[in-house]
Amino acid sequence: MKLSKIYSNNKDKFEPIVFNEGLNVLYASIKNPKKTNKDSHNLGKTLLISLIDFMLLCKFVKGHFLYDNQELFNDFIFYLEIKTNNEKYITIKRGVLNNTKISFKFHDKPNQDFTALKSEEWDEFEIAFEKSKDLLNLKLGLTALGEWDYRKGITYFLREQNDWSDVFMISKFSQNDHEYWKPYLSYILGFDAKKVQEKYDFDHQIEELKELKEKHQKLIQVTPEEYDKIKGQIEIKQTELEEARKRVDSFNYFKDEIQSNRVLVEDIEQRISEVNETLYNIKYEIERINDSLKEQPEFKVENLKILFDEINMNFKNDLVKDF
Repeated sequence: MKLSKIYSNNKDKFEPIVFNEGLNVLYASIKNPKKTNKDSHNLGKTLLISLIDFMLLCKFVKGHFLYDNQELFNDFIFYLEIKTNNEKYITIKRGVLNNTKISFKFHDKPNQDFTALKSEEWDEFEIAFEKSKDLLNLKLGLTALGEWDYRKGITYFLREQNDWSDVFMISKFSQNDHEYWKPYLSYILGFDAKKVQEKYDFDHQIEELKELKEKHQKLIQVTPEEYDKIKGQIEIKQTELEEARKRVDSFNYFKDEIQSNRVLVEDIEQRISEVNETLYNIKYEIERINDSLKEQPEFKVENLKILFDEINMNFKNDLVKDF
């Protein structure tokens, strides 16, 4: 992939820039001698980098000079011509006002001017922004990037002044986690990017587990020491429950039912025996009473007197005689 040409629909204000096949040097100088307060560090070199990034389908957000000065650039439509690895060319059309609709023209010869091209002459006309990035990534065919698309490495090649302080971590990535750029660089430099990515995945899992642990501790309000104590008590109760379950499983209901029946029968038999004995004794006493009643001994008054005399009772003779 090489930059071939960048131009606009307003050639008076933005002249076409044709890039060389080899090394390109952007040089700026002050031509107006009256502007003595200007220097060569503020003549738009960085803006050109931002414009190229815009044409390579960066997001149109606050901070980009076109976004911050839309009232000045709303009439501009820019064109970027790119040479692909198969010696073909792609021209990208993107306007400032309608910046989410991208058009593409695929051609064989460089240094073209498609500013007057009609809508039906474009191979892809004003397609959606995300779809246009996927299409460009496919057409560029940058297989050396592995699973990453062309946008991942653009910032490394379109460096602004602040991006030279660190070779690997440019200013754009300083606001992101290292996970955002280190696996990509590892792959480009020939290392196993999957191992690097796995490291960050494990870091995420550890952080998630820590957050989950803290969340649960807040809910239950138990210290690790108390947790271990409760866990031990639960294990003891589980052991007791298992032992009780084994005892229940081994319990022989039929055997116990037979034993209960035996005890019940023996108790009833004992009670019957006691009742029979009592009944026998009653019958015996009745028989003795009956036998006693059958005997009628001769009654004599003298015997009665003797009985009363023995108990010291005095009776008159006439009473005894009358009796």
